[in-house]
Amino acid sequence: MAASNPTLPRERSVQSALSVFPCYPSPRVIGLLNATCQATRQTDVMKRALPFLTLILLLAGCVQTQATMLADFDLPPVHPDDVVIYLSESDIVGDWEKIAIIHAQGDSQLTRESNMLRKVRERAGEIGANGILIEDIKEPSVGAQIAGEVLGTGSTRRGRMIAIYVTVN
Repeated sequence: MAASNPTLPRERSVQSALSVFPCYPSPRVIGLLNATCQATRQTDVMKRALPFLTLILLLAGCVQTQATMLADFDLPPVHPDDVVIYLSESDIVGDWEKIAIIHAQGDSQLTRESNMLRKVRERAGEIGANGILIEDIKEPSVGAQIAGEVLGTGSTRRGRMIAIYVTVN
């Protein structure tokens, strides 16, 4: 029994293409067929890699949040839509208590402030806060943005907010 010589699917397509010719094709035709098959293989690899590259880009563009609890609170979760954003302490009506400090950050080119605030509201709701007091949102300077683009490191938008629990009298 002769040993079988397994061929790759692309190589089989070159061989089947060659069998169509009534005579042997010129080396130039064989070279073109091989180049076409090689380009197709490279395209297939890129098509397989595209979902992974997209996932990496999406994860890089996400806003990350971190909550530092100020005390041991046991509050039920609050839906993010019910978390109110306050710009100053004078805007808060009723008694309120600080629950946590929430730090948020994301790439300034891939995220917007609205994305950052949405993620902070989600995080505040998870820990039971029904309000957020914005302390600071720092945008990267123009120089930092240019340097980030030139060096390929990006620039980061950062925010610091206080998760609060407001009780209305």
